[in-house]
Amino acid sequence: MTSYALVAAQISTIIVWVGFMFITHAMSRKESVYPPKVSSLLPWIGSAIGFVSGPQRFLALCRMRYGPVFKFLIGGRSVVVVETAESIQRCPLY
Repeated sequence: MTSYALVAAQISTIIVWVGFMFITHAMSRKESVYPPKVSSLLPWIGSAIGFVSGPQRFLALCRMRYGPVFKFLIGGRSVVVVETAESIQRCPLY
């Protein structure tokens, strides 16, 4: 094997290894799809402004959009809202 081919093989191996590490890392940090997460513009504050300004209105809008079980972010913490006992029984197990 020539030195050019050896260098090309080493670079290819490194690229494949970095790609494998990136994919496994991305898959391990995958967030749960259920319950659906309320979108927010501010990462750490989350939905705090909407919740504080009118909690009943905010929860009613989220209930209409996301259903009886949803989660939202307040102060860097996820809050899960479950509307009824039947909703708990229908929740998939993790």
